[in-house]
Amino acid sequence: SSLNLIGISRGSWRFGYNWSFFIYNSSFDSGIYINKAMSEEYGCLGYVSKNSNIHILLEAINEAALGNVYIQNDLSNTVKQAAFMIDALTKKEKSVIECMAQGLSNKEAAEKLGISQRTLENHLSKIYDKTDTNDKFSMLKKLGFAQ
Repeated sequence: SSLNLIGISRGSWRFGYNWSFFIYNSSFDSGIYINKAMSEEYGCLGYVSKNSNIHILLEAINEAALGNVYIQNDLSNTVKQAAFMIDALTKKEKSVIECMAQGLSNKEAAEKLGISQRTLENHLSKIYDKTDTNDKFSMLKKLGFAQ
């Protein structure tokens, strides 16, 4: 697998401890994947590349054990770029992306969103410009919906 979740639990609920933390150790170094791993949905406190050395991994584990967020230094710019790209999308464009990620056709997505197919295609064109892609698969991959 290209993605490993390292779960480290300290203590357990039986002994009065109720916290644990997780660090993604991944070959996917795009900011989108990092943001997704660090989201509330996944709840990771740290993210390191599979290409990192053991010292970086141990530093991430130590920081997460202290309750601090850790992102490998050379990955922080990709996180900022991904956040900027996501922030540039409108609410409607994000809805279009969700439909595409669900595998809906343009016609199905337009019907679901209550817009014409032509309007949906205009949204897709703007999304491609903002994500620097030129097709659905590339766009979904860049946004972390496909591998």
